[in-house]
Amino acid sequence: MKTKKKPSENVSLIFSKYLKSKGLRQTPERFAILSEIYLSDTHFSLQSLGDRLNKKRFFVSRGTLYNTVDLLLDCGLVKRYQLEGNRTRYEKTKNTQLNDYLVLIDTKEVLEFSDDQLSKIKKRIEKLFDVEIYDHSLIFYGKRKTNETNNEKN
Repeated sequence: MKTKKKPSENVSLIFSKYLKSKGLRQTPERFAILSEIYLSDTHFSLQSLGDRLNKKRFFVSRGTLYNTVDLLLDCGLVKRYQLEGNRTRYEKTKNTQLNDYLVLIDTKEVLEFSDDQLSKIKKRIEKLFDVEIYDHSLIFYGKRKTNETNNEKN
């Protein structure tokens, strides 16, 4: 049986320092939310995150959940992206690589990818404007091709 690892001390330390810099309390609820996010490798909605916490009998108010995720977004430990129909999904940051997404509107799949060409474009933009890009968002929206669609093109 696989045991899930706790979030790295580094992630907890980043959040702790962030809270301290903002004069905010370091509550068990905030760190439980951080831990639950970092124990999973999946994208999540606030509803699914709350459900996972409740299932583990760790009950937090909806306000605490929303406010904590906002804090995690602000300090760079979580990323947010919009799907069709104003649906929002979140994920923990990997801090090693910027990722992009393909959202399939027919199947509601979110496919994550990274491309060397996009990394090269990022570097060119940094050089051109003499800036350091620390984050970006690129989302493609599409549908799976069907055999009918493929036959029509031929």
